[in-house]
Amino acid sequence: MMDKHQLVAVIAERLEGLGVPPEADHRADLVVKREIVSQSWGLGKKTISYECSIWADETAHTVFMWEKTTEASRGLSFGAGSSSCSQSGKQVHRKVSGIYYGADGQAHKFNVDLGAIPKTVKAAAEGAEWKFAVAVRREQAQHPGP
Repeated sequence: MMDKHQLVAVIAERLEGLGVPPEADHRADLVVKREIVSQSWGLGKKTISYECSIWADETAHTVFMWEKTTEASRGLSFGAGSSSCSQSGKQVHRKVSGIYYGADGQAHKFNVDLGAIPKTVKAAAEGAEWKFAVAVRREQAQHPGP
């Protein structure tokens, strides 16, 4: 069984490979705070922000992960967008894609698989013979105490 520090390093490396590099935090082993999509066009803007907290509990040999996605749009848009969502237990897997046309006629495309992030963390935990659990509240994926 892999120790906590090795496991956290593996998770960090795999998240970097997905393009969402984590940071160390005083409350969790790893955190990600990132604007995944930021598309502007003539009279509008769309942003998708993602954050997660990861804590490897040595006592329970369990990696806890909490995540939050915030989506905001404003202004006028000319184009199309789609989102597909599936849920397995408490875990939501979401793909978001869209095409928006700016005032200059240029197409702005994006395609993001937000479900790849927790799948990657879960695979790393299970590969190290640790359990994986989705945290419903951020506090469940942080070090206990003040």
